[in-house]
Amino acid sequence: MHFVRQLLSRILERRARGRLIRRLRALEQRTGVVVLNAALVGKICKVQVGANTVAELDEWAYNPTADLIEKTPFLATSKTHLVGLMDGSGSFKGRLDMTDTNGQVALRNAMLAGTQVTLSLFTDATHKFSGPAFIKATPLKANVATLVDVQYDFQADGDWTWA
Repeated sequence: MHFVRQLLSRILERRARGRLIRRLRALEQRTGVVVLNAALVGKICKVQVGANTVAELDEWAYNPTADLIEKTPFLATSKTHLVGLMDGSGSFKGRLDMTDTNGQVALRNAMLAGTQVTLSLFTDATHKFSGPAFIKATPLKANVATLVDVQYDFQADGDWTWA
């Protein structure tokens, strides 16, 4: 009997969660305000360079920033600021796959050539942070007991969007 109660409780939680997600998406469509879900599952994330998904990745990080310009006048008791230019940087990492010609190989070649790429960092199947960037480093890590790991560090080079 206890098992049946637990099972019913889980089913009801999933239905309620589904209704909440549908309501949030409807609100997003009506108002144009992007509503992030309270919790997102990382296993459905991905990284794309251009239209190509980069293979063998399992983690990404993006740090958008804003320059703060101090505008404190004489005799003030606290600092005041204006927001200046936006910027961002980040990284993504996983296992090295040099057979991924449109993903990892393209990123390495872009770094070596100093060419800009368009990155998309997906938080779910449809929502992403995306924009132009330069790959500034690709550290590798090898261990006798594990696979060869790679990390791609990037610097934003222009406006990034959330869609």
